[in-house]
Amino acid sequence: MKTRLIIAATALVVVPLTWAFSACESSDLPAPTAKIAVEPLSPSDQEALYFMLEEEKLARDVYQFLGDLWSHQTFLNIVQSEAQHMSAVTTLLEANALPFTVEAPGEFQNPELQALYDQLTEQGRTDLSQALKVGALIEDLDIADLETFIQATDHPDLIRTFERLQCGSRNHLRAFSNALDALGDTYAPAYISAEEYQVILSNSNERCGR
Repeated sequence: MKTRLIIAATALVVVPLTWAFSACESSDLPAPTAKIAVEPLSPSDQEALYFMLEEEKLARDVYQFLGDLWSHQTFLNIVQSEAQHMSAVTTLLEANALPFTVEAPGEFQNPELQALYDQLTEQGRTDLSQALKVGALIEDLDIADLETFIQATDHPDLIRTFERLQCGSRNHLRAFSNALDALGDTYAPAYISAEEYQVILSNSNERCGR
């Protein structure tokens, strides 16, 4: 999937970078503030950042919608984390002087993500079990897409950020799976392998960024 690519010239600068996102709760990733040398981003790295900003927004917007609809604590807990995940990406965009726009809730520049939002919010209206499967699917997709971007870059700041986002998505996937278990239902992964999914479920929640 591709998002609209906005390219801006960048130079090697030193800026403060604050990690401000969590795996599930705001206390989960207390990250140090440090000054780092920002290396210029390749066009593909810039595209990855723009895409992940909207994919994390997709998660936030869908969870806000489903949280309002079902008042289920899993959505209410994770929606704030997704806002922090967006902040982690915008920090890198700002550090590299890359312009970006965050659309209104439920609106996306990327047409495929717009279609996915429309599809998943409609699916989530069906019943609570389907809503929780929507949450699991979004985290499943996040993990797979982040892995693709991690493998495609050698930029240390992107790798660090995307690995932490991926860690958070694993925790979120566990939360949705546990909520489905409580309803006597299960989720079948659509993007990561069944083997990777079982490994994630077999492990405890991670302290991302520590």
